[in-house]
Amino acid sequence: MEWNAPEDWLIYEDAHEALIDRVTFERAQRLMKERGEQAYATGFLTGKAKVSRYLLSGLLQCGVCGGSMHGRTVWKSKLRKDGSRVGTSYYVCGASITKGKSICQPVQFLQGPMDDS
Repeated sequence: MEWNAPEDWLIYEDAHEALIDRVTFERAQRLMKERGEQAYATGFLTGKAKVSRYLLSGLLQCGVCGGSMHGRTVWKSKLRKDGSRVGTSYYVCGASITKGKSICQPVQFLQGPMDDS
């Protein structure tokens, strides 16, 4: 995938009603600029990844499409006798999750053997 060059962009000022007011927009732009590279920190430094139990999420690469593999738990509908849920943890191709099977078949691997190797 390649981004269009800025000279190819079509920009129309005030083409539709603003979703947020100008002051809020300018403040957000200033904060993004101030934070600079912080906005692009790796997953292990931000958000859910700090506490994720999927150690290799985003680091593994799908051998079919090249997309990144992400942790996912599949839950069975049946409960254990104690009422707890039964789940199996996998690393799944992120492209198949977000873009569908037309991009990549859902390639998945059990989490345990991957994390233990």
